[in-house]
Amino acid sequence: MVAERKPTVAPKELLRAEAISRRFGPVQALASADITLLQGEVHVLLGENGAGKSTLAKVLSGIYPDRRDRIWIDGQPVHLASVQVARSFGIATVFQELSLIPALSVAENLGLVRSRISSPFRFLKSREDVEAARELLSAIGFDISARARVADLTQVERQIVEIAKAMIQQPRILIMDEPSSLLTAREEPLIFAALRRFTARGGAVLYVTHRLHETILVGSRVSLMRQGHIVETRTIDANSTEQDLVRVLAREHPSAVSTSNTTRGASVVKVRDLSAGRDCHGVSLEVSAGEIVGLYGLPGCGRETLVRSMLGLAKIRSGSIEHSARRRPRSPRQAALSGIVYLPSGRKERGILARRPIRENVTLGQLEAMSRGGFVLPRAERSVVTQRLRELTVDFRSMEDPIGWLSGGNQQKILFGRVLRDGVRLVILEDPTAGIDVQARAQIHRQIVTLAERGVGVLLVSNDIRETLSLCGRVHVFRGGKISATFEPPYQGGEAAILDAMMGQAAKSLDVAEKPGAVMGN
Repeated sequence: MVAERKPTVAPKELLRAEAISRRFGPVQALASADITLLQGEVHVLLGENGAGKSTLAKVLSGIYPDRRDRIWIDGQPVHLASVQVARSFGIATVFQELSLIPALSVAENLGLVRSRISSPFRFLKSREDVEAARELLSAIGFDISARARVADLTQVERQIVEIAKAMIQQPRILIMDEPSSLLTAREEPLIFAALRRFTARGGAVLYVTHRLHETILVGSRVSLMRQGHIVETRTIDANSTEQDLVRVLAREHPSAVSTSNTTRGASVVKVRDLSAGRDCHGVSLEVSAGEIVGLYGLPGCGRETLVRSMLGLAKIRSGSIEHSARRRPRSPRQAALSGIVYLPSGRKERGILARRPIRENVTLGQLEAMSRGGFVLPRAERSVVTQRLRELTVDFRSMEDPIGWLSGGNQQKILFGRVLRDGVRLVILEDPTAGIDVQARAQIHRQIVTLAERGVGVLLVSNDIRETLSLCGRVHVFRGGKISATFEPPYQGGEAAILDAMMGQAAKSLDVAEKPGAVMGN
Protein backbone atom coordinates (compact mmCIF):
# COMPACT_ATOMS: atom_id res chain seq x y z
CA MET A 1 0.00 0.00 0.00
CA VAL A 2 1.19 3.47 -0.84
CA ALA A 3 0.53 6.03 1.84
CA GLU A 4 -1.82 8.73 0.68
CA ARG A 5 -0.05 12.08 0.42
CA LYS A 6 -1.87 14.88 2.17
CA PRO A 7 -2.37 17.95 0.01
CA THR A 8 -0.15 20.90 0.89
CA VAL A 9 -2.18 23.82 2.18
CA ALA A 10 -0.82 27.19 1.15
CA PRO A 11 -0.57 29.65 4.04
CA LYS A 12 -3.21 32.35 4.12
CA GLU A 13 -2.22 35.81 2.95
CA LEU A 14 -2.96 38.27 5.76
CA LEU A 15 -1.60 41.42 4.14
CA ARG A 16 -0.53 42.42 0.64
CA ALA A 17 0.83 45.79 -0.47
CA GLU A 18 1.60 46.70 -4.08
CA ALA A 19 3.45 49.57 -5.74
CA ILE A 20 3.95 51.56 -2.52
CA SER A 21 5.82 54.81 -3.22
CA ARG A 22 6.80 57.76 -1.01
CA ARG A 23 8.83 60.86 -1.68
CA PHE A 24 10.06 63.31 0.97
CA GLY A 25 11.22 66.46 -0.75
CA PRO A 26 13.95 65.42 -3.18
CA VAL A 27 14.35 61.97 -1.57
CA GLN A 28 12.56 58.97 -3.11
CA ALA A 29 12.19 56.82 0.00
CA LEU A 30 9.98 54.12 -1.61
CA ALA A 31 9.73 53.33 -5.30
CA SER A 32 6.89 50.92 -6.14
CA ALA A 33 7.62 48.43 -3.35
CA ASP A 34 5.60 45.19 -3.11
CA ILE A 35 5.34 42.89 -0.08
CA THR A 36 3.08 40.14 1.32
CA LEU A 37 2.72 38.83 4.87
CA LEU A 38 1.56 35.24 5.29
CA GLN A 39 -0.15 33.65 8.25
CA GLY A 40 2.35 32.00 10.60
CA GLU A 41 5.49 33.67 9.27
CA VAL A 42 8.15 36.10 10.41
CA HIS A 43 8.95 38.09 7.28
CA VAL A 44 12.32 39.82 7.68
CA LEU A 45 13.00 43.10 5.86
CA LEU A 46 16.73 43.54 5.27
CA GLY A 47 18.74 46.32 3.66
CA GLU A 48 21.17 49.16 4.28
CA ASN A 49 20.25 52.48 5.89
CA GLY A 50 18.11 54.65 3.63
CA ALA A 51 16.85 51.65 1.63
CA GLY A 52 13.25 52.40 2.68
CA LYS A 53 12.63 49.71 5.32
CA SER A 54 11.37 52.00 8.08
CA THR A 55 9.32 54.03 5.60
CA LEU A 56 7.54 50.90 4.35
CA ALA A 57 6.90 49.82 7.95
CA LYS A 58 5.38 53.24 8.72
CA VAL A 59 3.11 53.08 5.65
CA LEU A 60 1.75 49.71 6.81
CA SER A 61 1.38 51.13 10.35
CA GLY A 62 -0.81 54.02 9.17
CA ILE A 63 1.78 56.74 9.88
CA TYR A 64 2.21 57.75 6.23
CA PRO A 65 -1.31 57.39 4.76
CA ASP A 66 -2.03 57.89 1.07
CA ARG A 67 -5.32 57.09 -0.71
CA ARG A 68 -3.38 55.90 -3.73
CA ASP A 69 -1.90 53.01 -1.77
CA ARG A 70 -2.93 49.51 -2.82
CA ILE A 71 -3.14 47.51 0.41
CA TRP A 72 -5.27 44.43 1.10
CA ILE A 73 -5.95 42.72 4.44
CA ASP A 74 -7.58 39.29 4.26
CA GLY A 75 -8.07 39.96 0.56
CA GLN A 76 -10.11 43.12 1.14
CA PRO A 77 -8.82 46.55 0.03
CA VAL A 78 -8.19 48.93 2.94
CA HIS A 79 -7.07 52.52 3.46
CA LEU A 80 -4.74 52.80 6.46
CA ALA A 81 -5.55 56.43 7.18
CA SER A 82 -3.96 56.51 10.65
CA VAL A 83 -2.34 54.39 13.33
CA GLN A 84 -5.77 53.99 14.96
CA VAL A 85 -7.26 52.68 11.71
CA ALA A 86 -4.36 50.25 11.31
CA ARG A 87 -4.99 49.00 14.86
CA SER A 88 -8.65 48.43 14.02
CA PHE A 89 -7.47 46.02 11.29
CA GLY A 90 -5.29 44.17 13.80
CA ILE A 91 -1.94 45.84 13.02
CA ALA A 92 0.34 46.76 15.94
CA THR A 93 3.78 48.30 15.63
CA VAL A 94 6.99 48.29 17.68
CA PHE A 95 8.57 51.56 16.58
CA GLN A 96 12.31 52.08 16.19
CA GLU A 97 12.04 55.28 18.21
CA LEU A 98 10.31 54.52 21.50
CA SER A 99 6.76 55.89 21.84
CA LEU A 100 6.34 55.53 25.61
CA ILE A 101 5.34 58.32 28.01
CA PRO A 102 8.20 58.57 30.54
CA ALA A 103 6.11 60.16 33.32
CA LEU A 104 3.64 57.24 33.38
CA SER A 105 4.14 53.77 34.82
CA VAL A 106 4.60 50.63 32.74
CA ALA A 107 1.01 49.57 33.42
CA GLU A 108 -0.34 53.01 32.49
CA ASN A 109 1.56 53.04 29.19
CA LEU A 110 0.21 49.60 28.31
CA GLY A 111 -3.23 50.57 29.57
CA LEU A 112 -3.45 53.48 27.12
CA VAL A 113 -3.59 51.04 24.20
CA ARG A 114 -5.32 48.22 26.11
CA SER A 115 -8.26 50.49 26.98
CA ARG A 116 -9.10 50.90 23.28
CA ILE A 117 -9.61 47.14 23.04
CA SER A 118 -12.13 46.77 25.87
CA SER A 119 -13.87 50.09 25.23
CA PRO A 120 -12.84 53.35 23.60
CA PHE A 121 -14.57 55.23 26.43
CA ARG A 122 -13.11 53.23 29.32
CA PHE A 123 -11.03 55.18 31.85
CA LEU A 124 -7.76 53.65 32.97
CA LYS A 125 -8.36 51.07 35.67
CA SER A 126 -5.23 50.83 37.75
CA ARG A 127 -5.74 47.36 39.21
CA GLU A 128 -6.78 45.76 35.93
CA ASP A 129 -4.00 47.46 33.98
CA VAL A 130 -1.34 46.46 36.51
CA GLU A 131 -2.49 42.85 36.47
CA ALA A 132 -2.64 42.73 32.65
CA ALA A 133 0.84 44.27 32.36
CA ARG A 134 2.27 41.88 34.96
CA GLU A 135 0.80 38.83 33.23
CA LEU A 136 2.08 39.85 29.79
CA LEU A 137 5.62 40.69 30.96
CA SER A 138 5.77 37.43 32.89
CA ALA A 139 4.49 35.46 29.88
CA ILE A 140 7.30 36.74 27.66
CA GLY A 141 9.86 36.13 30.41
CA PHE A 142 10.70 39.56 31.86
CA ASP A 143 10.70 40.67 35.48
CA ILE A 144 9.84 44.36 35.12
CA SER A 145 7.59 45.95 37.72
CA ALA A 146 4.26 46.99 36.22
CA ARG A 147 4.17 49.94 38.64
CA ALA A 148 7.65 51.21 37.73
CA ARG A 149 7.83 54.64 36.12
CA VAL A 150 9.13 54.40 32.54
CA ALA A 151 11.51 57.31 33.16
CA ASP A 152 13.27 55.18 35.80
CA LEU A 153 13.82 52.19 33.48
CA THR A 154 16.98 51.41 31.54
CA GLN A 155 16.99 51.72 27.74
CA VAL A 156 16.79 47.93 27.43
CA GLU A 157 13.80 47.74 29.77
CA ARG A 158 12.06 50.52 27.84
CA GLN A 159 12.58 48.56 24.62
CA ILE A 160 10.94 45.51 26.23
CA VAL A 161 7.97 47.60 27.40
CA GLU A 162 7.63 48.99 23.85
CA ILE A 163 7.37 45.41 22.55
CA ALA A 164 4.85 44.55 25.29
CA LYS A 165 2.83 47.64 24.34
CA ALA A 166 2.34 46.20 20.85
CA MET A 167 1.61 42.67 22.05
CA ILE A 168 -1.03 43.73 24.59
CA GLN A 169 -3.14 45.00 21.67
CA GLN A 170 -3.64 41.34 20.64
CA PRO A 171 -2.82 42.03 16.97
CA ARG A 172 -2.94 39.68 14.02
CA ILE A 173 -0.12 41.50 12.24
CA LEU A 174 2.90 42.70 14.21
CA ILE A 175 5.34 45.19 12.64
CA MET A 176 8.69 45.44 14.43
CA ASP A 177 11.19 48.13 13.39
CA GLU A 178 14.62 47.28 14.82
CA PRO A 179 13.09 45.74 17.98
CA SER A 180 16.33 44.24 19.30
CA SER A 181 18.77 47.08 18.63
CA LEU A 182 19.23 47.66 22.39
CA LEU A 183 18.70 44.12 23.67
CA THR A 184 21.43 41.84 25.00
CA ALA A 185 21.94 38.14 24.37
CA ARG A 186 19.81 37.52 27.48
CA GLU A 187 16.67 39.16 26.10
CA GLU A 188 16.89 38.16 22.42
CA PRO A 189 15.92 34.46 22.87
CA LEU A 190 12.93 35.45 25.02
CA ILE A 191 11.64 37.88 22.40
CA PHE A 192 12.20 35.34 19.62
CA ALA A 193 10.31 32.69 21.62
CA ALA A 194 7.41 35.13 22.06
CA LEU A 195 7.34 35.73 18.29
CA ARG A 196 7.23 31.98 17.64
CA ARG A 197 4.23 31.64 19.95
CA PHE A 198 2.58 34.57 18.21
CA THR A 199 3.04 33.11 14.70
CA ALA A 200 2.05 29.62 15.90
CA ARG A 201 -1.35 31.13 16.78
CA GLY A 202 -1.72 32.35 13.19
CA GLY A 203 -0.22 35.83 13.38
CA ALA A 204 2.26 37.37 10.95
CA VAL A 205 5.32 39.49 11.75
CA LEU A 206 7.14 42.04 9.59
CA TYR A 207 10.58 42.20 11.22
CA VAL A 208 12.85 45.07 10.15
CA THR A 209 16.49 44.53 11.10
CA HIS A 210 20.11 44.95 10.07
CA ARG A 211 21.34 41.90 11.97
CA LEU A 212 22.02 38.88 9.77
CA HIS A 213 22.05 36.35 12.61
CA GLU A 214 18.55 37.44 13.67
CA THR A 215 17.29 36.78 10.17
CA ILE A 216 18.55 33.20 10.35
CA LEU A 217 17.30 32.61 13.91
CA VAL A 218 13.75 33.93 13.62
CA GLY A 219 12.93 34.50 9.95
CA SER A 220 10.64 32.44 7.73
CA ARG A 221 11.19 34.62 4.65
CA VAL A 222 13.49 37.54 3.97
CA SER A 223 13.07 40.44 1.54
CA LEU A 224 16.00 42.60 0.50
CA MET A 225 15.35 46.32 0.01
CA ARG A 226 17.56 48.54 -2.08
CA GLN A 227 16.89 52.19 -3.03
CA GLY A 228 13.20 51.97 -2.19
CA HIS A 229 12.58 48.69 -4.03
CA ILE A 230 12.18 45.13 -2.76
CA VAL A 231 14.62 43.44 -5.12
CA GLU A 232 14.39 39.85 -3.88
CA THR A 233 12.37 37.65 -1.53
CA ARG A 234 13.51 34.18 -0.49
CA THR A 235 12.66 31.46 2.01
CA ILE A 236 14.75 30.90 5.13
CA ASP A 237 15.11 27.23 6.05
CA ALA A 238 17.33 25.01 8.19
CA ASN A 239 20.12 25.14 5.59
CA SER A 240 20.23 28.93 5.30
CA THR A 241 23.38 30.68 6.56
CA GLU A 242 24.54 34.23 7.14
CA GLN A 243 26.85 33.88 4.14
CA ASP A 244 23.78 33.17 1.98
CA LEU A 245 22.37 36.51 3.10
CA VAL A 246 25.66 38.24 2.40
CA ARG A 247 25.48 36.99 -1.17
CA VAL A 248 21.90 38.25 -1.39
CA LEU A 249 23.09 41.64 -0.19
CA ALA A 250 25.57 41.54 -3.08
CA ARG A 251 28.38 43.05 -1.09
CA GLU A 252 31.35 41.68 0.82
CA HIS A 253 30.65 40.96 4.45
CA PRO A 254 32.91 43.14 6.60
CA SER A 255 35.39 40.98 8.45
CA ALA A 256 35.65 41.16 12.20
CA VAL A 257 38.04 43.78 13.51
CA SER A 258 40.51 42.69 16.14
CA THR A 259 42.48 45.00 18.38
CA SER A 260 44.14 42.39 20.56
CA ASN A 261 47.57 43.39 19.27
CA THR A 262 47.08 47.09 19.99
CA THR A 263 49.91 48.47 22.13
CA ARG A 264 48.70 49.79 25.44
CA GLY A 265 49.99 53.16 26.59
CA ALA A 266 49.74 55.02 29.87
CA SER A 267 46.63 54.71 31.98
CA VAL A 268 43.74 56.98 30.96
CA VAL A 269 41.43 56.08 33.84
CA LYS A 270 41.78 53.87 36.91
CA VAL A 271 38.79 52.74 38.93
CA ARG A 272 39.60 51.37 42.37
CA ASP A 273 37.06 49.51 44.52
CA LEU A 274 34.29 51.84 43.36
CA SER A 275 30.80 51.76 44.85
CA ALA A 276 28.35 54.22 43.32
CA GLY A 277 24.61 54.70 43.02
CA ARG A 278 22.52 51.73 44.08
CA ASP A 279 23.89 49.01 41.79
CA CYS A 280 27.66 49.41 41.51
CA HIS A 281 29.63 47.65 44.27
CA GLY A 282 33.41 47.43 44.61
CA VAL A 283 34.36 47.68 40.92
CA SER A 284 38.00 47.97 39.86
CA LEU A 285 39.23 48.34 36.28
CA GLU A 286 41.63 50.33 34.12
CA VAL A 287 41.60 51.71 30.58
CA SER A 288 44.92 52.56 28.93
CA ALA A 289 45.70 54.77 25.98
CA GLY A 290 45.20 52.87 22.72
CA GLU A 291 43.03 50.19 24.35
CA ILE A 292 39.40 49.19 23.74
CA VAL A 293 37.79 47.78 26.89
CA GLY A 294 34.31 46.27 26.84
CA LEU A 295 31.66 46.22 29.57
CA TYR A 296 28.99 43.56 29.12
CA GLY A 297 26.02 42.63 31.28
CA LEU A 298 22.28 42.71 31.88
CA PRO A 299 20.31 45.92 32.46
CA GLY A 300 20.87 47.23 35.97
CA CYS A 301 24.10 45.24 36.37
CA GLY A 302 26.03 48.35 37.42
CA ARG A 303 27.93 49.21 34.26
CA GLU A 304 25.71 52.21 33.44
CA THR A 305 26.24 53.60 36.95
CA LEU A 306 29.99 53.11 36.57
CA VAL A 307 29.94 55.18 33.37
CA ARG A 308 27.82 57.89 34.97
CA SER A 309 30.22 58.13 37.90
CA MET A 310 33.10 58.72 35.47
CA LEU A 311 31.16 61.66 34.07
CA GLY A 312 30.27 63.15 37.45
CA LEU A 313 26.61 62.12 37.15
CA ALA A 314 26.42 59.41 39.83
CA LYS A 315 27.19 59.79 43.53
CA ILE A 316 30.27 57.84 44.62
CA ARG A 317 29.79 56.06 47.96
CA SER A 318 33.34 54.73 48.27
CA GLY A 319 36.43 53.99 46.24
CA SER A 320 38.12 56.24 43.70
CA ILE A 321 38.36 57.18 40.02
CA GLU A 322 41.73 58.48 38.81
CA HIS A 323 41.82 60.21 35.42
CA SER A 324 44.86 61.18 33.40
CA ALA A 325 43.50 64.73 33.73
CA ARG A 326 44.44 66.72 36.85
CA ARG A 327 41.17 66.10 38.67
CA ARG A 328 38.13 63.87 38.48
CA PRO A 329 35.28 65.54 36.59
CA ARG A 330 32.34 66.70 38.69
CA SER A 331 30.05 67.27 35.69
CA PRO A 332 29.78 66.28 32.01
CA ARG A 333 31.13 69.71 31.04
CA GLN A 334 34.24 69.20 33.16
CA ALA A 335 34.58 65.73 31.66
CA ALA A 336 34.46 67.15 28.12
CA LEU A 337 37.03 69.83 28.98
CA SER A 338 39.36 67.17 30.39
CA GLY A 339 39.19 65.07 27.20
CA ILE A 340 36.42 62.60 28.07
CA VAL A 341 33.78 62.22 25.35
CA TYR A 342 30.54 60.31 25.99
CA LEU A 343 28.22 58.99 23.27
CA PRO A 344 24.99 57.75 24.93
CA SER A 345 22.55 55.20 23.58
CA GLY A 346 19.11 56.28 22.41
CA ARG A 347 19.90 58.79 19.68
CA LYS A 348 16.40 60.28 19.62
CA GLU A 349 16.09 60.88 23.37
CA ARG A 350 19.70 61.67 24.28
CA GLY A 351 21.60 62.31 21.06
CA ILE A 352 20.31 64.33 18.15
CA LEU A 353 18.43 67.63 17.98
CA ALA A 354 15.95 66.32 15.42
CA ARG A 355 14.66 69.70 14.18
CA ARG A 356 18.03 71.43 14.02
CA PRO A 357 20.28 71.38 10.92
CA ILE A 358 22.79 68.63 10.26
CA ARG A 359 25.51 71.29 10.57
CA GLU A 360 24.59 72.15 14.15
CA ASN A 361 24.35 68.51 15.17
CA VAL A 362 27.85 67.83 13.82
CA THR A 363 29.51 70.73 15.67
CA LEU A 364 27.50 70.48 18.91
CA GLY A 365 29.95 70.65 21.81
CA GLN A 366 32.85 71.77 19.58
CA LEU A 367 31.93 75.38 18.87
CA GLU A 368 34.75 76.87 20.95
CA ALA A 369 37.29 75.48 18.48
CA MET A 370 35.68 77.41 15.59
CA SER A 371 34.74 80.62 17.39
CA ARG A 372 36.36 83.96 17.98
CA GLY A 373 35.26 86.49 20.56
CA GLY A 374 32.22 84.38 21.39
CA PHE A 375 31.01 84.27 17.77
CA VAL A 376 31.01 81.17 15.56
CA LEU A 377 33.01 81.63 12.35
CA PRO A 378 30.64 80.31 9.62
CA ARG A 379 33.42 79.49 7.15
CA ALA A 380 35.40 77.54 9.75
CA GLU A 381 32.27 75.70 10.88
CA ARG A 382 31.24 74.71 7.37
CA SER A 383 34.77 73.50 6.63
CA VAL A 384 34.73 71.23 9.69
CA VAL A 385 31.24 69.94 8.88
CA THR A 386 32.13 69.20 5.24
CA GLN A 387 35.23 67.28 6.26
CA ARG A 388 33.44 65.33 8.99
CA LEU A 389 30.48 64.33 6.77
CA ARG A 390 32.87 63.17 4.06
CA GLU A 391 34.93 61.21 6.58
CA LEU A 392 31.82 59.51 7.93
CA THR A 393 30.32 58.93 4.43
CA VAL A 394 26.99 60.44 5.44
CA ASP A 395 24.32 60.41 2.73
CA PHE A 396 22.67 63.87 2.80
CA ARG A 397 21.30 66.59 0.51
CA SER A 398 22.23 69.79 2.37
CA MET A 399 23.94 70.36 5.71
CA GLU A 400 21.14 72.85 6.47
CA ASP A 401 18.45 70.12 6.34
CA PRO A 402 17.14 68.95 9.74
CA ILE A 403 19.00 65.87 10.92
CA GLY A 404 15.60 64.26 11.56
CA TRP A 405 15.20 63.93 7.78
CA LEU A 406 18.09 61.48 7.60
CA SER A 407 17.89 57.72 8.07
CA GLY A 408 18.68 56.35 11.51
CA GLY A 409 22.05 55.04 10.33
CA ASN A 410 23.16 58.41 8.99
CA GLN A 411 22.02 60.07 12.23
CA GLN A 412 24.13 57.58 14.18
CA LYS A 413 27.18 58.31 12.02
CA ILE A 414 26.83 62.03 12.76
CA LEU A 415 26.54 61.33 16.48
CA PHE A 416 29.70 59.26 16.33
CA GLY A 417 31.41 62.13 14.54
CA ARG A 418 31.28 64.13 17.78
CA VAL A 419 34.03 61.96 19.26
CA LEU A 420 36.39 62.59 16.32
CA ARG A 421 38.02 65.74 17.60
CA ASP A 422 41.37 66.85 18.97
CA GLY A 423 42.29 66.58 22.63
CA VAL A 424 40.27 63.42 23.34
CA ARG A 425 41.79 61.04 25.92
CA LEU A 426 38.89 58.72 26.70
CA VAL A 427 35.82 57.88 24.62
CA ILE A 428 32.84 56.16 26.29
CA LEU A 429 30.47 54.57 23.77
CA GLU A 430 27.04 53.10 24.54
CA ASP A 431 25.68 50.91 21.73
CA PRO A 432 27.36 52.98 18.98
CA THR A 433 26.02 50.77 16.16
CA ALA A 434 22.46 50.12 17.38
CA GLY A 435 19.99 50.14 14.49
CA ILE A 436 22.41 50.59 11.61
CA ASP A 437 23.20 48.39 8.63
CA VAL A 438 26.14 46.08 8.03
CA GLN A 439 28.13 48.56 5.95
CA ALA A 440 27.65 51.54 8.30
CA ARG A 441 28.43 49.27 11.24
CA ALA A 442 31.76 48.29 9.66
CA GLN A 443 32.60 51.96 9.04
CA ILE A 444 32.03 52.89 12.69
CA HIS A 445 34.03 49.84 13.81
CA ARG A 446 36.95 51.03 11.70
CA GLN A 447 36.65 54.51 13.21
CA ILE A 448 36.75 53.01 16.72
CA VAL A 449 39.89 51.06 15.88
CA THR A 450 41.44 54.19 14.38
CA LEU A 451 40.76 56.06 17.63
CA ALA A 452 42.63 53.38 19.56
CA GLU A 453 45.51 53.45 17.09
CA ARG A 454 45.81 57.20 17.72
CA GLY A 455 46.27 56.53 21.43
CA VAL A 456 42.73 57.20 22.63
CA GLY A 457 41.31 54.94 25.33
CA VAL A 458 37.89 53.50 24.45
CA LEU A 459 35.31 52.12 26.88
CA LEU A 460 32.64 50.20 24.95
CA VAL A 461 29.28 49.53 26.62
CA SER A 462 27.50 47.38 24.05
CA ASN A 463 24.53 45.02 24.21
CA ASP A 464 25.86 43.20 21.13
CA ILE A 465 28.06 40.34 22.31
CA ARG A 466 29.54 39.79 18.85
CA GLU A 467 30.50 43.42 18.53
CA THR A 468 32.06 43.35 21.99
CA LEU A 469 34.21 40.30 21.27
CA SER A 470 35.30 41.50 17.82
CA LEU A 471 36.42 44.95 18.95
CA CYS A 472 37.69 44.69 22.49
CA GLY A 473 41.12 43.72 23.77
CA ARG A 474 39.58 43.05 27.17
CA VAL A 475 35.99 42.44 28.32
CA HIS A 476 34.70 42.88 31.88
CA VAL A 477 31.45 41.00 32.51
CA PHE A 478 29.13 42.54 35.12
CA ARG A 479 26.75 40.63 37.34
CA GLY A 480 24.93 41.94 40.42
CA GLY A 481 26.81 45.23 40.43
CA LYS A 482 30.26 43.63 40.35
CA ILE A 483 32.72 42.36 37.75
CA SER A 484 32.10 38.61 37.72
CA ALA A 485 34.80 37.77 35.15
CA THR A 486 37.34 39.36 32.83
CA PHE A 487 38.18 37.91 29.41
CA GLU A 488 40.97 38.60 26.94
CA PRO A 489 41.60 37.26 23.40
CA PRO A 490 41.41 34.58 22.14
CA TYR A 491 38.31 34.47 24.41
CA GLN A 492 38.32 30.85 25.46
CA GLY A 493 34.75 29.54 25.44
CA GLY A 494 33.52 32.42 23.27
CA GLU A 495 29.98 33.72 23.69
CA ALA A 496 28.93 30.81 25.94
CA ALA A 497 31.60 31.68 28.52
CA ILE A 498 30.57 35.35 28.50
CA LEU A 499 26.91 34.45 29.01
CA ASP A 500 27.74 32.01 31.80
CA ALA A 501 29.73 34.71 33.62
CA MET A 502 26.84 37.15 33.12
CA MET A 503 24.03 34.85 34.27
CA GLY A 504 25.69 31.92 36.02
CA GLN A 505 24.27 28.47 35.38
CA ALA A 506 21.09 30.09 33.97
CA ALA A 507 22.97 30.71 30.74
CA LYS A 508 22.84 27.00 29.97
CA SER A 509 19.05 27.07 29.89
CA LEU A 510 18.86 29.94 27.42
CA ASP A 511 19.46 27.94 24.27
CA VAL A 512 17.54 29.38 21.35
CA ALA A 513 14.32 27.51 20.81
CA GLU A 514 13.83 25.54 17.65
CA LYS A 515 13.02 27.71 14.65
CA PRO A 516 9.49 27.64 13.32
CA GLY A 517 8.94 25.78 10.10
CA ALA A 518 9.79 27.87 7.07
CA VAL A 519 6.83 29.27 5.22
CA MET A 520 7.01 28.92 1.45
CA GLY A 521 6.88 32.27 -0.28
CA ASN A 522 7.37 33.94 -3.60
